[in-house]
Amino acid sequence: MEGISISLESTARFAVIAQHGGLIGMAGLACLYDPSDPGTLFQDAAGLVPVAADGDPVRLIRNKVAESDHLVAPSDAARPTFRSVNGVQWLEFDRTDDYLETTTVGGDNHTAVMAARPLAASGVNESLWSFDAVSRDYQVEAGGADKFYGRVNSSGLGLSGFLNDVVDRLDVDFVEAVRLDLAAGTAAMIVDGMVADQRSEYTTPLHPGQTLRIAANRAATNPCGMRMYAFAVFNRALTGPDLSAVTTWFAAKQGRTI
Repeated sequence: MEGISISLESTARFAVIAQHGGLIGMAGLACLYDPSDPGTLFQDAAGLVPVAADGDPVRLIRNKVAESDHLVAPSDAARPTFRSVNGVQWLEFDRTDDYLETTTVGGDNHTAVMAARPLAASGVNESLWSFDAVSRDYQVEAGGADKFYGRVNSSGLGLSGFLNDVVDRLDVDFVEAVRLDLAAGTAAMIVDGMVADQRSEYTTPLHPGQTLRIAANRAATNPCGMRMYAFAVFNRALTGPDLSAVTTWFAAKQGRTI
């Protein structure tokens, strides 16, 4: 990954991750949302009515890392649907009003990772996820009607342009990551472990007081029709064996091996 084959070190690191039941315990992990863990899914915002079966609505998905930053739908109408098919679980968002959100911190270094499948897109603003602060830091958006390039609209981070994927991934499973490395001064878009685009202009860290949204852009409009198999945020720039291991773990949530 990142242009090289998975090394023995990466394979060993993934084995350690699997042994410990997932990503919990990895350095810098701030948030993890995993629809395959039914104990984290609830039909109500108070967390009193558990999700029990395929087709149930999801109002709350708990952060597995900490007792904070839980994702909540702003209304019952905005609830995505829990799906479980052939041993694979995901949240499915319609293009009408479904999305989840939470408040979280920013930071200098950052890697957000999602196992996703966009299902429909009619315009550029439909986003897999977004981070919104005073400057609307970034969103991972469609990039065109009836296409999904997963481009990173990052005007709030001091970049002179978008991070662009050149492959239409509409109705395709993939693992997308956005990596912000202030020490290196780089912002990168990574797809299935490979750097799709990178800019050496990252000089403005994510602002404090972020609103994280899943399946909505920074303005909480243009809901995205999509599947989310898992999502995580690290407060560090993932590289090398760690990035490879995390990407492999996320792809497995989709039933894929990469």
